[in-house]
Amino acid sequence: MKLPSNPCIRCGKERIKGKEQIVILNSSKTKVTSYVCPDNACQKIVNKQIAEKEERKMYLINRSRERANNRHKAQKQTAQKAK
Repeated sequence: MKLPSNPCIRCGKERIKGKEQIVILNSSKTKVTSYVCPDNACQKIVNKQIAEKEERKMYLINRSRERANNRHKAQKQTAQKAK
């Protein structure tokens, strides 16, 4: 049986098994396996890219929440002025 291909997103080399963890979520155990690039320098760059994307995502989520809160406050103030 041939396993599916799992190439590195940056260099294209076949990724290898990294850390394995068992996570308990809602009383069920799940085995989480991370795969990494065999080239350590490449993996460091990929980790940095992933961290930057995650940071950008969190920034956009927080900005969106802040706008929603400001909009909600403005609607409350408008409703209070109308009374």
